[in-house]
Amino acid sequence: MSRALFAMVRGDWREVFRLHPMAPLLALQSAVGWAASGAWAAGARLPLPHPRLEELAERLILVNTALLILLWGGRLYFHALP
Repeated sequence: MSRALFAMVRGDWREVFRLHPMAPLLALQSAVGWAASGAWAAGARLPLPHPRLEELAERLILVNTALLILLWGGRLYFHALP
C-alpha cells in the first residue's frame, strides 16, 4: 500500500493500480474522514446523526475488508503478487 501511495503522489497511475488497486479508494476515504473529523472538531455540524455515521463506518469497513480479501485471494490464486 505504501508503494502504491508514493506512486500516486508521483502521478504514476499505472504503477498505482499494479501495486494496489484499492489505494486511491482508501486514500479518498481517509481524506474525507480526516476532513470530516477536522470540521467536527472545529464545531461544524455533521450532515448525519451519530448512529447513522457509525452505521456508515461499519459498512465501509466491511466492504473494504471484503474487497481486500478478494484482491489478495485473487492475487494468491493467480500467482500475481506485485
